[in-house]
Amino acid sequence: MLNLAAFEWLEAVSHFDKFEECLSLTDRALDERYDVELALKYFALSRSELGGRDVSDYLTDSIEKLFVEQNIATSDEKIRFEKLFTLLFNATGESTFRKYNGQRFQGRFLDSAFEPIAVGLGFNLDSYDENDENDIALVRQKIKEMWSMPLLLANVGSGSNAKIRIPRLVELGRKHFKK
Repeated sequence: MLNLAAFEWLEAVSHFDKFEECLSLTDRALDERYDVELALKYFALSRSELGGRDVSDYLTDSIEKLFVEQNIATSDEKIRFEKLFTLLFNATGESTFRKYNGQRFQGRFLDSAFEPIAVGLGFNLDSYDENDENDIALVRQKIKEMWSMPLLLANVGSGSNAKIRIPRLVELGRKHFKK
C-alpha cells in the first residue's frame, strides 16, 4: 500500500500543467483520476525491464518498490517528470498522445501512444534538452514517425491486449527515442 506522503506527491506531480495539457483528458477521465494513474504508470514502466513478466504483476511490484522501498517521491524525480512533459508539450502540445494520420494529429488520448512516447522518451531523457529547438523538432518528428510503424499500428485501438501491448510498445519507444 502506498504511504500517504507518496500518494500526495504523486497527486501533485500529476497536476503539472504541461502533463495535463499533453494528456488532454476528458472531464470524466479526470474525475476518475486517470491522470494520477498515468503518472503512476509512467514511473513504474520507466524504471526497468519487464523481463517477460506479466504486466499486471510487474506494475504492482514496481509500484510497491518505487513508493515503499525506494521512495521515489523526490524532487529529482519531479524535476525529471516536469522536464519530460515540458519537452513533449513544446514538441506536440495537446496532440502528443493522439494518432498522427500523416498530415495532422486527430482523435483522443491513446494509451497505446502514451506507453512508447512517454516511457520511451523518459528512458532516454538525459539525451534531450526541453528548451533546445533542435531537440523539440526531433521529438516532434519522432512522434510523427512512430505512426508509420507497423508495431505501433497493430497495437492501437480496442481489442489490443495490454499484457502484450505494453512490453512491445515500451521497448519500441525506448529504441525509437534513443539519440
